[in-house]
Amino acid sequence: MPVIDFHNHFYPPDYIEAVRSGRSAIKVTEDAEGNPVLHYPGDYNVLVRGHRDIDFRERVIREHHIAVQVLSFTTPGTHVEAPAIAVDWAAMVNDAFAAIVSDRSEHFTALATLPLNDPAASV
Repeated sequence: MPVIDFHNHFYPPDYIEAVRSGRSAIKVTEDAEGNPVLHYPGDYNVLVRGHRDIDFRERVIREHHIAVQVLSFTTPGTHVEAPAIAVDWAAMVNDAFAAIVSDRSEHFTALATLPLNDPAASV
Protein backbone atom coordinates (compact mmCIF):
# COMPACT_ATOMS: atom_id res chain seq x y z
CA MET A 1 0.00 0.00 0.00
CA PRO A 2 1.45 3.41 -0.93
CA VAL A 3 2.26 5.82 1.89
CA ILE A 4 0.61 9.23 1.53
CA ASP A 5 2.00 11.94 3.80
CA PHE A 6 -0.83 14.44 4.21
CA HIS A 7 0.49 16.93 6.76
CA ASN A 8 3.26 18.94 5.10
CA HIS A 9 4.05 22.60 4.90
CA PHE A 10 5.97 24.31 2.15
CA TYR A 11 6.98 27.93 1.54
CA PRO A 12 7.68 28.58 -2.14
CA PRO A 13 10.92 30.50 -2.74
CA ASP A 14 9.01 33.37 -4.44
CA TYR A 15 6.92 33.82 -1.28
CA ILE A 16 10.04 33.98 0.89
CA GLU A 17 11.55 36.61 -1.41
CA ALA A 18 8.29 38.59 -1.38
CA VAL A 19 8.29 38.63 2.42
CA ARG A 20 11.91 39.79 2.41
CA SER A 21 11.05 42.60 -0.05
CA GLY A 22 9.91 44.90 2.73
CA ARG A 23 6.25 45.05 1.63
CA SER A 24 5.33 42.54 4.32
CA ALA A 25 3.96 42.76 7.84
CA ILE A 26 6.30 39.85 8.63
CA LYS A 27 9.84 40.37 9.89
CA VAL A 28 12.49 37.96 8.59
CA THR A 29 15.64 37.02 10.46
CA GLU A 30 17.91 33.99 10.25
CA ASP A 31 18.69 31.41 12.90
CA ALA A 32 22.19 30.18 13.74
CA GLU A 33 22.00 27.61 10.92
CA GLY A 34 21.03 30.16 8.27
CA ASN A 35 17.34 29.20 8.11
CA PRO A 36 14.90 32.05 7.53
CA VAL A 37 12.73 32.80 10.56
CA LEU A 38 9.37 34.47 9.91
CA HIS A 39 8.18 36.62 12.84
CA TYR A 40 4.53 37.64 12.88
CA PRO A 41 2.14 38.78 15.62
CA GLY A 42 2.16 36.25 18.43
CA ASP A 43 4.45 33.63 16.88
CA TYR A 44 7.26 32.74 14.50
CA ASN A 45 8.22 29.90 12.15
CA VAL A 46 11.66 28.55 11.32
CA LEU A 47 11.83 27.60 7.64
CA VAL A 48 14.09 24.58 7.75
CA ARG A 49 15.40 23.25 4.45
CA GLY A 50 12.51 20.83 3.92
CA HIS A 51 10.04 23.72 4.22
CA ARG A 52 11.60 25.68 1.37
CA ASP A 53 13.66 23.37 -0.88
CA ILE A 54 11.50 21.09 -3.05
CA ASP A 55 14.49 19.17 -4.45
CA PHE A 56 15.66 18.32 -0.95
CA ARG A 57 12.15 17.35 0.07
CA GLU A 58 11.76 15.05 -2.93
CA ARG A 59 15.04 13.27 -2.08
CA VAL A 60 13.85 12.75 1.51
CA ILE A 61 10.49 11.29 0.56
CA ARG A 62 12.14 8.91 -1.91
CA GLU A 63 14.61 7.84 0.76
CA HIS A 64 11.75 7.09 3.16
CA HIS A 65 9.56 5.40 0.54
CA ILE A 66 6.75 7.95 0.73
CA ALA A 67 4.63 7.76 -2.41
CA VAL A 68 3.00 11.20 -2.27
CA GLN A 69 3.10 14.29 -0.09
CA VAL A 70 0.22 16.74 0.07
CA LEU A 71 1.77 20.21 0.27
CA SER A 72 0.03 23.03 2.09
CA PHE A 73 0.89 26.56 3.09
CA THR A 74 0.98 27.30 6.80
CA THR A 75 1.34 30.13 9.25
CA PRO A 76 1.59 32.99 9.11
CA GLY A 77 -0.66 32.64 6.07
CA THR A 78 -1.25 35.45 3.63
CA HIS A 79 -4.04 36.97 5.73
CA VAL A 80 -1.54 38.74 8.01
CA GLU A 81 -0.84 41.10 5.12
CA ALA A 82 -3.02 43.93 3.81
CA PRO A 83 -5.88 42.42 1.77
CA ALA A 84 -4.49 43.43 -1.65
CA ILE A 85 -1.12 41.88 -0.82
CA ALA A 86 -2.81 38.82 0.68
CA VAL A 87 -4.70 38.24 -2.58
CA ASP A 88 -1.55 38.59 -4.70
CA TRP A 89 0.55 36.39 -2.46
CA ALA A 90 -2.10 33.67 -2.16
CA ALA A 91 -2.16 33.51 -5.97
CA MET A 92 1.66 33.38 -5.99
CA VAL A 93 1.71 30.48 -3.52
CA ASN A 94 -1.03 28.63 -5.39
CA ASP A 95 0.75 29.11 -8.72
CA ALA A 96 3.98 27.78 -7.21
CA PHE A 97 2.14 24.75 -5.81
CA ALA A 98 0.50 24.16 -9.21
CA ALA A 99 3.91 24.23 -10.89
CA ILE A 100 5.35 21.75 -8.40
CA VAL A 101 2.39 19.40 -8.90
CA SER A 102 2.65 19.76 -12.68
CA ASP A 103 6.40 19.09 -12.71
CA ARG A 104 6.50 16.46 -9.97
CA SER A 105 3.05 14.83 -9.92
CA GLU A 106 4.61 11.46 -9.12
CA HIS A 107 5.43 12.70 -5.61
CA PHE A 108 3.40 15.83 -4.85
CA THR A 109 -0.10 17.18 -4.77
CA ALA A 110 -1.21 20.34 -2.96
CA LEU A 111 -3.97 22.23 -1.20
CA ALA A 112 -4.67 25.82 -2.19
CA THR A 113 -4.27 28.69 0.23
CA LEU A 114 -6.79 31.52 0.53
CA PRO A 115 -6.46 35.23 1.40
CA LEU A 116 -8.81 34.83 4.35
CA ASN A 117 -8.97 38.57 5.06
CA ASP A 118 -10.62 39.10 1.65
CA PRO A 119 -13.67 36.80 1.57
CA ALA A 120 -14.70 37.84 -1.95
CA ALA A 121 -11.27 37.00 -3.34
CA SER A 122 -11.24 33.76 -1.38
CA VAL A 123 -14.48 32.70 -3.04
